[in-house]
Amino acid sequence: MNALLENIPDTAWIKDKKGIYIALNKPMAKIFNALPDEIVGKSSIDLFPEELARRYQADDQEVVQTQTTKTDRRTLCGNDGKEHWTDVIKTPIINNQGEVVGTAGLGRDITERKSVERLQTSIYRISEAANTASNLDELFRNIHASINDLMPAKNFYIALYVPSTNILHFPYHTDEFDPENEWLPNQREKD
Repeated sequence: MNALLENIPDTAWIKDKKGIYIALNKPMAKIFNALPDEIVGKSSIDLFPEELARRYQADDQEVVQTQTTKTDRRTLCGNDGKEHWTDVIKTPIINNQGEVVGTAGLGRDITERKSVERLQTSIYRISEAANTASNLDELFRNIHASINDLMPAKNFYIALYVPSTNILHFPYHTDEFDPENEWLPNQREKD
């Protein structure tokens, strides 16, 4: 068990029947900026915000009572302040007498994969809009909405550069602080 916990790159933990951590690996402890020994003996209530802790405890109890594996996809705010997506699997630990004595869990960070999926979806939506938009304004609004799904884009513009005249045109722009301002074409400064 220790060899598995020490060598698996995903988060891994073992809890007793009451939901108390009895073992976990370093990646799991890192979530709490702690060492594994500092987490052992604690429960979800001690470690997570109340709403999440209650959900995790309910999941643990479901696994214990049904003696079945439970999978879940979660989003958490990491210590870095960023959203992290995690696929979680919890399974019952059953002793030789057939009794559930605890749960084991694994969590795999899929944040990068989710980011790629979101980017692909956005690119698809832009491509679809390019084929179906009835005019450029509609296309530009769809591009803006797709970008806004990936990141905050309250202030957004599309600039078109005409090399023969060295002029920038702004056919689409939004500005939350100056919504009425018209962006006129302007000559680009020479490098």
